Amino acid sequence: MSVKPFVMFPKEILFHNHLSIHSKLFFSSLLHWDRSSGRGCFASRQTMSKMTGLSLYHIRESIKELVDLGLITETRRGLGQTNLIHIVMGEEDNQDDVGETISSLNVKSVDVSSYN
Repeated sequence: MSVKPFVMFPKEILFHNHLSIHSKLFFSSLLHWDRSSGRGCFASRQTMSKMTGLSLYHIRESIKELVDLGLITETRRGLGQTNLIHIVMGEEDNQDDVGETISSLNVKSVDVSSYN
């Protein structure tokens, strides 16, 4: 049995409260292109639309949402060329925190003295 390629999806993105489901799916396709080579994703929006099943509108909105949250960057390459998208999320993160989920970052302290 041969092992088929896959991408590992970060929990930080999966459980992100401010990302649409479309942006999460789009991000997973970026993982396929950007993380496999490290050169960034230069696929056309039409190609990304065909791969993910997302409309061109949702591709455009997902790029905007991910850029606004600082998870990706998009660079124009010039007339007639596709834009270059890089995943920047996690580049500066410490790899020791791989198991940490975003929900653990939102923990609020509780004053237990009022319960006595």
